Amino acid sequence: MNFFLLLLIPIAVASASFFFLKDAVTWKEFLLQLVLGTVFCVAGWQIAKWGALRATENLNGRITKKIADTESCCHCHTVCDAYDKKGNCTSSHQSCAHSYDYYWDLQTSVGKINVEDCSGSDDPPDVWVYAKVGEPASVEHGYTNYLLADPDSLMVHAEMDRYVNQVPEYPSVHSKYWVNHVVGDRSSPASLLQGALRDVNADLGAPNQVDITLLLTGIQDPVFAQAVEAKWLYGPKNSITIVAGLQGNTVQWVRVITFSKVEMLKVRLRDQLQGLSIDDPRFVSTIRQEIGQGFKRTHMAEFEYLASTASPHGWMLALLVFLDLCASLGLAYWAATKDIFGDEGFPYRRNY
Repeated sequence: MNFFLLLLIPIAVASASFFFLKDAVTWKEFLLQLVLGTVFCVAGWQIAKWGALRATENLNGRITKKIADTESCCHCHTVCDAYDKKGNCTSSHQSCAHSYDYYWDLQTSVGKINVEDCSGSDDPPDVWVYAKVGEPASVEHGYTNYLLADPDSLMVHAEMDRYVNQVPEYPSVHSKYWVNHVVGDRSSPASLLQGALRDVNADLGAPNQVDITLLLTGIQDPVFAQAVEAKWLYGPKNSITIVAGLQGNTVQWVRVITFSKVEMLKVRLRDQLQGLSIDDPRFVSTIRQEIGQGFKRTHMAEFEYLASTASPHGWMLALLVFLDLCASLGLAYWAATKDIFGDEGFPYRRNY
């Protein structure tokens, strides 16, 4: 419905220019406005829909190389050397602050990370200095998430209101290549397993195409996992989230959330982790072994049919309406002030 209302803008503006500016807008110019306005409207709608479906996943691996090098100077500007009588520049040259700039990258097993570039100083940034070859690293990767097109048709949100304030945001990359793979509420010791889960993700991330998150909570109601599932919309396409309810450091209940169809893996993780202490070495080793052997990522293409129900976000739609109106008015002004087809003087142009 929003698309057809949006389409009314170029139709209404073109029609108004045709009927109210009858001495300036020909039939051909009217049709040209309709065609160009419609093309702009359709293209804008498709781009906005694509933007509404964009999401980010974390790719996990290890740092394989530290790169430090120079590049052409980024701090240059054009200086005019000569002008003609009308003030137009006829000769110019590039003036740069220095001969070259410095940049620092980290090469990982899942892609390159730009730490800093276009630096006029040869002092490397701290992130690059302290990074170590072999260290776990995560890289953000954009993809199209068709589940965002119609989340209400897939999720049960009945428990969302009860626990929404206790559900954290899905972990994202910070400090260039770090991800907190263990997250929790205020009552959980989330920091205890951070290093161990980073290593598991570094080893399994690339070969298994997986991003493992452990969410620890002091909430004793397993329904909390449904709120996590609803807020995170299963998580990114390569994710598997283990939600564990703790009493002290002992796991009281476990639920596994993932976009992928790995039902047996969910059951095995639930049964084997429940009752263990998070201090027990078997806790992390079980996660490593079971996911390493049993995780198989489901391809997002299986949900491509949902794309037809997608629509732009509210702010995107408002921006699209504004741009569509500006483009339509611009086309109307162009048609009214220019003899585009050179036929405005012909007697058969239009008669009233």
